[in-house]
Amino acid sequence: MPLRCAHPVRAGIVKEPGGWRRSSYNATIGAQSSPLGLKVDGLLAQFGQGWGIAIRYYKRSVEEGIGRESLWQELKIYLGDERFIKRLQSRLKSKESEDVSIPRAQRRGPAPSVELIGTRHEDRNEAVVAVYETGEYTYEQIGKHFGVHFTTVGRLVRAARKIGKKM
Repeated sequence: MPLRCAHPVRAGIVKEPGGWRRSSYNATIGAQSSPLGLKVDGLLAQFGQGWGIAIRYYKRSVEEGIGRESLWQELKIYLGDERFIKRLQSRLKSKESEDVSIPRAQRRGPAPSVELIGTRHEDRNEAVVAVYETGEYTYEQIGKHFGVHFTTVGRLVRAARKIGKKM
């Protein structure tokens, strides 16, 4: 029998998101330490740049989802090689461009690889910022590729913002 609801509060198993023992919620909001292997940085980075803000928006997102239908109900995943996906996306493009309910990030194709972006820029710092601008890579991933610490990536991104480059 398929699981109808993966959200323990929605399913009526617990009253609050932090009440489900097997949930990553408490570790994500910092109420308990993260178990080995659970990385919350990437998730929280989607909600804001500072930890406090990111956690606040993450909590709000979870709370707002409690009374709603599962987002998985309408999810469609297409599997195939790159050619197949591009062909499918081109067929759907005109339809999606009119549908404002589909976030822009879900309508675009995958970001270019870090390697490809790096070859498009002679200056390493510009390449680092360009990779970050895709929104697809973490500071850590970018830093590993360019051989710098992730804090250096953050410094370069902030410096680019300061001098008015498009971010």
